[in-house]
Amino acid sequence: MPLLPAADIDIELDDNDLRIDTYRSSGPGGQHRNKADTAVRIVHQPTGLRATCDTSRSQTRNKAMAKEALRSRLAHQQRQQQDARIAELVGQRAAAEFGSQIRSYVLFPHQLVVDHRTGYKSPNAQAVLNGDLSALHRTWHTWHRRRQAQAGSTAAEPSNILAR
Repeated sequence: MPLLPAADIDIELDDNDLRIDTYRSSGPGGQHRNKADTAVRIVHQPTGLRATCDTSRSQTRNKAMAKEALRSRLAHQQRQQQDARIAELVGQRAAAEFGSQIRSYVLFPHQLVVDHRTGYKSPNAQAVLNGDLSALHRTWHTWHRRRQAQAGSTAAEPSNILAR
């Protein structure tokens, strides 16, 4: 899994990317509220995200709160994109449950290693546990090439990570 930036995302808003609209707040609040443009709507033009605030009688306070709301929405969007990238890199995961294992090791009463993908069986479990994976590796490559040939795939050969 590649290292990704920390989850603490610091969003800097460029004023050139923002469209700031002011308008009159609705509802009760006296004569001043109905005459002054205190409500603020900020639109982040590159993404189309927007935030509005009309809770305060001060336009500057509403503008600051709307910028904070917009900053949090942009951070949320970046976290979602990062989660999507991670999910794409990880791919589909099989459930870790009984019957989904790749290999079984039997150590008592007799020794046996069974690779369930390829069907390879080795009576020398201690050698496999000590790191001798060459037979398993060769069998897996043969099995993988056979699967590719049956599927008619021209996928590239997987990296040789187990060879020493």
